[in-house]
Amino acid sequence: MKIHNVHEKSGTHSTWRDFCWAAFLAGVIFFIIGLVYGVMSGVAVPLQDPTPAERAFEKFHVQVSQWLMMAGACLSAGVFCVFLGKEIIRQLLRS
Repeated sequence: MKIHNVHEKSGTHSTWRDFCWAAFLAGVIFFIIGLVYGVMSGVAVPLQDPTPAERAFEKFHVQVSQWLMMAGACLSAGVFCVFLGKEIIRQLLRS
């Protein structure tokens, strides 16, 4: 019969940790999609002498790319900060 130590970790994965990883990776994916979308839509190479319609279309693509990148960066950074804060509080309460 094995006696379990209080400090031993169990073999099961933590649901909280899995959720944090999923949200962090989703943020990274959003950021990469926004970056690739910006490059693929021609934002990286501006048009030479664009018409007003082309300028408006390019502005729309820039905004979509920026929103995707900002959402991804905020999601990843937010999850990282929440997870880090939870670990810091857990360590402070442990001692």
